[in-house]
Amino acid sequence: MMRVNIFSTFLFLITTGAAFAQAEGRVTHPIPNEPFMDFKIDQCAATRAFGNYHYLTEIGPVIVLSDICVDEEKGTVTSYESQSGYTLVEKSKNGKRLEIIESSIYQELRDQLNFTNFDCTENDEYFVFYGGREERINIPDDTYGSVGVNGYTLTQNFSMPSNTEAEFAALSLHSISQAQFPQRTKNVEDEDYLGGLDHADFLGNLTFSDGSGAFLITEGGGHAVVEAGGAIDLKINSDGTVSLSGHVNGKNQRLAGHKPDEWISMTAEILYMRGHVLGADGNALKAFGFAKGSYEDINGETHQFHALAGFQACVESPG
Repeated sequence: MMRVNIFSTFLFLITTGAAFAQAEGRVTHPIPNEPFMDFKIDQCAATRAFGNYHYLTEIGPVIVLSDICVDEEKGTVTSYESQSGYTLVEKSKNGKRLEIIESSIYQELRDQLNFTNFDCTENDEYFVFYGGREERINIPDDTYGSVGVNGYTLTQNFSMPSNTEAEFAALSLHSISQAQFPQRTKNVEDEDYLGGLDHADFLGNLTFSDGSGAFLITEGGGHAVVEAGGAIDLKINSDGTVSLSGHVNGKNQRLAGHKPDEWISMTAEILYMRGHVLGADGNALKAFGFAKGSYEDINGETHQFHALAGFQACVESPG
Protein backbone atom coordinates (compact mmCIF):
# COMPACT_ATOMS: atom_id res chain seq x y z
CA MET A 1 0.00 0.00 0.00
CA MET A 2 1.20 3.49 -0.80
CA ARG A 3 2.50 5.52 2.14
CA VAL A 4 0.21 8.29 3.36
CA ASN A 5 2.22 11.42 2.58
CA ILE A 6 -0.22 14.30 2.29
CA PHE A 7 1.74 16.94 4.17
CA SER A 8 5.23 16.68 2.66
CA THR A 9 4.71 18.14 -0.78
CA PHE A 10 6.71 21.30 -1.34
CA LEU A 11 8.85 22.88 1.33
CA PHE A 12 9.23 26.65 1.62
CA LEU A 13 11.34 27.90 4.53
CA ILE A 14 11.68 31.55 5.51
CA THR A 15 14.34 32.09 8.15
CA THR A 16 15.40 35.71 7.76
CA GLY A 17 12.86 37.11 5.37
CA ALA A 18 13.22 39.00 2.10
CA ALA A 19 9.74 40.37 1.72
CA PHE A 20 8.56 42.50 -1.19
CA ALA A 21 5.34 44.25 -2.09
CA GLN A 22 2.40 41.85 -2.14
CA ALA A 23 1.14 41.01 -5.64
CA GLU A 24 -2.55 40.79 -6.51
CA GLY A 25 -4.26 38.59 -3.96
CA ARG A 26 -6.86 38.71 -1.24
CA VAL A 27 -7.57 37.12 2.10
CA THR A 28 -10.95 35.38 2.26
CA HIS A 29 -12.83 33.98 5.25
CA PRO A 30 -14.65 31.01 3.70
CA ILE A 31 -16.55 29.83 6.80
CA PRO A 32 -18.90 32.23 8.64
CA ASN A 33 -18.16 32.60 12.36
CA GLU A 34 -14.91 30.62 12.05
CA PRO A 35 -11.36 32.11 12.11
CA PHE A 36 -9.99 30.29 9.07
CA MET A 37 -8.33 32.22 6.23
CA ASP A 38 -7.75 31.34 2.57
CA PHE A 39 -5.49 33.62 0.49
CA LYS A 40 -6.47 33.60 -3.20
CA ILE A 41 -4.52 34.82 -6.25
CA ASP A 42 -6.54 35.34 -9.43
CA GLN A 43 -3.67 35.75 -11.91
CA CYS A 44 -0.27 34.00 -12.01
CA ALA A 45 1.85 34.05 -15.17
CA ALA A 46 4.48 31.68 -13.72
CA THR A 47 4.21 28.39 -11.81
CA ARG A 48 0.93 28.11 -9.94
CA ALA A 49 0.75 26.22 -6.68
CA PHE A 50 -1.47 25.71 -3.64
CA GLY A 51 -0.51 25.02 -0.05
CA ASN A 52 -1.01 25.64 3.64
CA TYR A 53 1.00 27.87 5.94
CA HIS A 54 1.48 26.53 9.45
CA TYR A 55 3.10 28.28 12.37
CA LEU A 56 3.17 27.80 16.13
CA THR A 57 1.90 30.37 18.64
CA GLU A 58 1.92 30.27 22.43
CA ILE A 59 -1.60 28.79 22.36
CA GLY A 60 -1.04 26.26 19.60
CA PRO A 61 -0.62 25.86 15.81
CA VAL A 62 -2.39 28.15 13.31
CA ILE A 63 -3.17 27.24 9.68
CA VAL A 64 -3.73 29.49 6.63
CA LEU A 65 -4.48 28.18 3.12
CA SER A 66 -2.86 30.03 0.23
CA ASP A 67 -2.55 30.14 -3.53
CA ILE A 68 1.13 30.49 -4.46
CA CYS A 69 2.83 31.88 -7.56
CA VAL A 70 6.49 30.86 -8.06
CA ASP A 71 8.52 32.77 -10.67
CA GLU A 72 11.86 30.96 -10.87
CA GLU A 73 13.20 33.37 -13.50
CA LYS A 74 12.65 36.40 -11.27
CA GLY A 75 13.35 34.46 -8.06
CA THR A 76 10.06 35.46 -6.43
CA VAL A 77 7.30 33.74 -4.49
CA THR A 78 3.91 35.46 -4.16
CA SER A 79 1.49 34.10 -1.56
CA TYR A 80 0.06 34.88 1.88
CA GLU A 81 3.69 35.72 2.66
CA SER A 82 5.81 36.81 -0.34
CA GLN A 83 9.57 36.73 -0.93
CA SER A 84 12.18 37.60 -3.54
CA GLY A 85 15.85 36.82 -4.12
CA TYR A 86 15.68 33.07 -4.86
CA THR A 87 18.42 31.40 -6.95
CA LEU A 88 18.34 27.89 -8.44
CA VAL A 89 21.12 26.03 -6.60
CA GLU A 90 20.37 22.33 -7.25
CA LYS A 91 18.68 20.34 -10.01
CA SER A 92 18.47 16.59 -10.69
CA LYS A 93 16.00 13.95 -11.82
CA ASN A 94 14.70 13.88 -8.23
CA GLY A 95 13.85 17.58 -8.08
CA LYS A 96 15.36 21.01 -7.57
CA ARG A 97 16.12 23.54 -4.85
CA LEU A 98 16.00 27.32 -4.81
CA GLU A 99 17.62 29.34 -2.01
CA ILE A 100 18.03 32.94 -0.95
CA ILE A 101 21.80 32.61 -0.66
CA GLU A 102 22.22 35.86 1.25
CA SER A 103 19.86 34.72 4.01
CA SER A 104 22.55 32.63 5.77
CA ILE A 105 26.12 31.41 5.33
CA TYR A 106 24.79 27.96 6.31
CA GLN A 107 22.93 26.12 3.56
CA GLU A 108 20.52 24.37 5.95
CA LEU A 109 19.43 27.70 7.48
CA ARG A 110 18.75 29.54 4.24
CA ASP A 111 15.30 30.48 3.00
CA GLN A 112 14.63 27.63 0.61
CA LEU A 113 12.14 26.23 -1.86
CA ASN A 114 12.42 22.47 -2.47
CA PHE A 115 10.64 20.63 -5.29
CA THR A 116 10.34 16.83 -5.46
CA ASN A 117 8.35 14.46 -7.66
CA PHE A 118 4.79 13.60 -6.75
CA ASP A 119 3.97 9.99 -5.88
CA CYS A 120 1.56 9.18 -8.72
CA THR A 121 2.43 11.66 -11.48
CA GLU A 122 5.64 11.80 -13.49
CA ASN A 123 5.70 15.41 -14.64
CA ASP A 124 4.19 17.28 -11.72
CA GLU A 125 5.95 18.39 -8.60
CA TYR A 126 5.19 19.18 -5.04
CA PHE A 127 7.23 21.32 -2.75
CA VAL A 128 7.93 22.39 0.80
CA PHE A 129 8.66 26.02 1.40
CA TYR A 130 9.87 27.54 4.68
CA GLY A 131 9.62 31.20 5.30
CA GLY A 132 9.49 34.49 7.12
CA ARG A 133 11.25 35.15 10.40
CA GLU A 134 11.51 38.89 9.72
CA GLU A 135 9.76 41.54 7.61
CA ARG A 136 6.56 39.54 7.51
CA ILE A 137 3.51 40.84 5.78
CA ASN A 138 0.69 38.92 7.47
CA ILE A 139 2.03 36.34 9.93
CA PRO A 140 2.65 37.68 13.48
CA ASP A 141 6.25 38.16 14.60
CA ASP A 142 5.76 36.39 17.95
CA THR A 143 5.57 32.86 16.52
CA TYR A 144 7.84 30.02 17.57
CA GLY A 145 10.39 28.58 15.16
CA SER A 146 10.13 28.71 11.38
CA VAL A 147 7.05 29.26 9.28
CA GLY A 148 6.53 26.35 6.90
CA VAL A 149 4.35 25.76 3.87
CA ASN A 150 3.40 22.40 2.36
CA GLY A 151 1.77 22.24 -1.04
CA TYR A 152 1.90 21.20 -4.66
CA THR A 153 2.34 22.75 -8.09
CA LEU A 154 -0.62 22.74 -10.45
CA THR A 155 -0.74 20.92 -13.77
CA GLN A 156 -0.86 23.25 -16.79
CA ASN A 157 -2.62 20.73 -19.03
CA PHE A 158 -4.76 18.34 -17.04
CA SER A 159 -7.40 15.75 -17.89
CA MET A 160 -10.35 14.57 -15.88
CA PRO A 161 -9.86 11.22 -14.08
CA SER A 162 -10.36 8.52 -16.72
CA ASN A 163 -11.09 5.67 -14.35
CA THR A 164 -14.19 5.16 -12.20
CA GLU A 165 -12.25 4.47 -9.01
CA ALA A 166 -8.98 5.41 -7.34
CA GLU A 167 -6.13 3.03 -6.68
CA PHE A 168 -5.40 4.81 -3.39
CA ALA A 169 -7.14 7.55 -1.39
CA ALA A 170 -6.51 9.00 2.07
CA LEU A 171 -7.68 11.85 4.26
CA SER A 172 -5.55 13.19 7.11
CA LEU A 173 -6.12 15.59 9.98
CA HIS A 174 -3.01 17.42 11.23
CA SER A 175 -2.15 20.44 13.39
CA ILE A 176 -5.05 19.54 15.68
CA SER A 177 -5.47 22.29 18.27
CA GLN A 178 -7.72 24.68 20.19
CA ALA A 179 -5.55 27.72 19.36
CA GLN A 180 -8.30 29.58 17.51
CA PHE A 181 -11.15 28.89 19.94
CA PRO A 182 -12.19 31.84 22.15
CA GLN A 183 -12.45 29.44 25.10
CA ARG A 184 -10.08 26.50 25.48
CA THR A 185 -10.40 23.39 27.67
CA LYS A 186 -6.77 22.30 27.24
CA ASN A 187 -3.42 24.10 27.49
CA VAL A 188 -0.74 23.68 24.84
CA GLU A 189 1.82 23.30 27.66
CA ASP A 190 0.11 20.08 28.82
CA GLU A 191 2.29 17.00 28.44
CA ASP A 192 -0.39 15.30 26.35
CA TYR A 193 -2.06 18.24 24.59
CA LEU A 194 -5.57 17.27 23.43
CA GLY A 195 -5.19 13.80 24.87
CA GLY A 196 -2.32 12.97 22.52
CA LEU A 197 -4.54 13.41 19.44
CA ASP A 198 -2.08 15.26 17.18
CA HIS A 199 -3.00 13.62 13.87
CA ALA A 200 -5.43 11.11 12.39
CA ASP A 201 -5.33 9.29 9.04
CA PHE A 202 -8.27 7.69 7.24
CA LEU A 203 -8.24 5.27 4.30
CA GLY A 204 -11.10 4.18 2.07
CA ASN A 205 -12.57 3.77 -1.40
CA LEU A 206 -12.94 6.67 -3.87
CA THR A 207 -15.25 6.33 -6.87
CA PHE A 208 -16.11 8.83 -9.64
CA SER A 209 -19.23 9.50 -11.68
CA ASP A 210 -20.15 12.49 -13.91
CA GLY A 211 -17.90 15.12 -12.34
CA SER A 212 -18.44 14.03 -8.76
CA GLY A 213 -16.84 11.56 -6.42
CA ALA A 214 -17.55 9.74 -3.18
CA PHE A 215 -14.87 8.75 -0.66
CA LEU A 216 -16.17 6.15 1.79
CA ILE A 217 -13.86 5.65 4.77
CA THR A 218 -13.27 2.02 5.74
CA GLU A 219 -10.35 2.06 8.18
CA GLY A 220 -7.83 4.15 10.06
CA GLY A 221 -4.34 4.77 8.76
CA GLY A 222 -2.72 2.60 11.42
CA HIS A 223 -0.69 5.23 13.32
CA ALA A 224 -3.34 6.64 15.68
CA VAL A 225 -6.78 5.57 14.46
CA VAL A 226 -7.92 1.95 14.19
CA GLU A 227 -11.68 1.74 13.58
CA ALA A 228 -12.94 4.54 11.34
CA GLY A 229 -15.92 5.61 9.31
CA GLY A 230 -17.39 8.54 7.45
CA ALA A 231 -18.01 9.82 3.96
CA ILE A 232 -16.54 12.68 1.89
CA ASP A 233 -18.26 14.09 -1.20
CA LEU A 234 -16.15 15.51 -4.05
CA LYS A 235 -17.16 17.91 -6.79
CA ILE A 236 -14.79 18.09 -9.77
CA ASN A 237 -15.21 21.29 -11.78
CA SER A 238 -14.45 21.78 -15.47
CA ASP A 239 -11.40 23.95 -14.66
CA GLY A 240 -9.78 21.12 -12.69
CA THR A 241 -10.57 22.48 -9.24
CA VAL A 242 -12.03 20.16 -6.63
CA SER A 243 -14.18 20.90 -3.57
CA LEU A 244 -14.81 18.44 -0.74
CA SER A 245 -17.13 18.18 2.26
CA GLY A 246 -18.19 15.50 4.68
CA HIS A 247 -17.43 13.93 8.05
CA VAL A 248 -15.10 11.36 9.65
CA ASN A 249 -14.98 9.44 12.92
CA GLY A 250 -12.45 7.16 14.54
CA LYS A 251 -11.35 5.31 17.62
CA ASN A 252 -7.94 5.24 19.29
CA GLN A 253 -5.90 2.21 18.31
CA ARG A 254 -4.79 1.78 21.96
CA LEU A 255 -7.04 -0.74 23.69
CA ALA A 256 -5.75 -0.59 27.28
CA GLY A 257 -3.25 1.18 29.54
CA HIS A 258 -4.32 4.69 28.54
CA LYS A 259 -2.78 7.83 29.97
CA PRO A 260 -4.94 9.86 32.41
CA ASP A 261 -6.41 12.24 29.78
CA GLU A 262 -5.87 10.21 26.60
CA TRP A 263 -8.39 10.45 23.77
CA ILE A 264 -10.68 7.47 23.10
CA SER A 265 -12.87 8.46 20.15
CA MET A 266 -13.19 11.45 17.81
CA THR A 267 -15.44 12.89 15.15
CA ALA A 268 -14.88 15.80 12.74
CA GLU A 269 -16.63 17.66 9.94
CA ILE A 270 -14.83 18.96 6.87
CA LEU A 271 -16.04 22.56 6.85
CA TYR A 272 -14.14 23.76 3.78
CA MET A 273 -11.72 22.05 1.42
CA ARG A 274 -10.40 22.84 -2.04
CA GLY A 275 -7.89 21.24 -4.34
CA HIS A 276 -7.04 20.22 -7.88
CA VAL A 277 -6.88 17.41 -10.41
CA LEU A 278 -3.20 16.81 -11.21
CA GLY A 279 -1.35 14.99 -13.97
CA ALA A 280 -1.76 15.06 -17.72
CA ASP A 281 -3.87 11.89 -17.40
CA GLY A 282 -5.85 13.15 -14.41
CA ASN A 283 -4.25 10.46 -12.29
CA ALA A 284 -3.96 12.42 -9.04
CA LEU A 285 -6.05 14.63 -6.79
CA LYS A 286 -4.82 16.72 -3.88
CA ALA A 287 -6.62 19.16 -1.58
CA PHE A 288 -6.32 21.06 1.70
CA GLY A 289 -8.95 22.47 4.01
CA PHE A 290 -10.26 22.98 7.50
CA ALA A 291 -12.03 20.62 9.89
CA LYS A 292 -13.81 21.14 13.19
CA GLY A 293 -14.48 18.31 15.60
CA SER A 294 -14.39 16.94 19.09
CA TYR A 295 -12.96 14.00 20.96
CA GLU A 296 -13.91 12.12 24.12
CA ASP A 297 -11.16 11.27 26.58
CA ILE A 298 -10.74 8.33 28.96
CA ASN A 299 -12.61 10.30 31.66
CA GLY A 300 -15.69 10.79 29.49
CA GLU A 301 -14.98 14.51 28.95
CA THR A 302 -15.47 16.10 25.51
CA HIS A 303 -13.06 18.63 23.97
CA GLN A 304 -13.42 20.56 20.71
CA PHE A 305 -10.65 21.07 18.14
CA HIS A 306 -9.79 22.61 14.79
CA ALA A 307 -7.53 20.79 12.31
CA LEU A 308 -5.88 21.05 8.92
CA ALA A 309 -7.45 18.51 6.56
CA GLY A 310 -5.50 17.05 3.66
CA PHE A 311 -6.67 14.74 0.89
CA GLN A 312 -4.68 12.72 -1.63
CA ALA A 313 -5.73 10.21 -4.26
CA CYS A 314 -3.94 8.31 -7.03
CA VAL A 315 -6.09 7.16 -9.93
CA GLU A 316 -4.83 4.28 -12.03
CA SER A 317 -5.41 4.71 -15.75
CA PRO A 318 -7.84 2.15 -17.24
CA GLY A 319 -6.38 -0.80 -19.05
